[in-house]
Amino acid sequence: TIAAVVGDGSDLGVRVRYSWEQPIVLGSAGGPRHALPIIGAPTFFIVNGDTLTDLALAPLARAHTASGAMVTMALTPNREPDRYGGVRMTADGHVTEFVPRGTDAAGSYHFIGVQAANAAVFAGLKDGEKINSTRGVYDTLLASTPGSVRGYLCDAAFWDIGTPEDYAATDAAFRSAGS
Repeated sequence: TIAAVVGDGSDLGVRVRYSWEQPIVLGSAGGPRHALPIIGAPTFFIVNGDTLTDLALAPLARAHTASGAMVTMALTPNREPDRYGGVRMTADGHVTEFVPRGTDAAGSYHFIGVQAANAAVFAGLKDGEKINSTRGVYDTLLASTPGSVRGYLCDAAFWDIGTPEDYAATDAAFRSAGS
């Protein structure tokens, strides 16, 4: 596991703390809510554990701060709408909706698993409750506070490692690139 390899991070020159979600996985919003006491910051990054990307975080942080948004999601054009749901947004970057994969996702943007978020988005949630960000908390934000969720368009690479097959394909791609 990551905890077994990374430990407390001291041999890497960092401090690592863990927010355990047991006995249930709390979801993409419930997890950050549960971790708020150890995050201790008004704004932080959320990086999905089942994806890899080469996204530079500093420009995303600057865009988030400049926009005044509560959430800023890193997005690329959705090149696989039959596989991934999408994000629709206005020309100035306001996210307007999340669409399911398939024909509805054609022409949308793909969330690559990295975002900057304000702690206030999660603070009002009940700790220990399973809840998702998209198809959950963020949909409520879109309805109650238009413009509070923004997209950050980037050209970062994205690799899905969320299934054994995707992990194997990503591993093979990295191995062949290194040869």
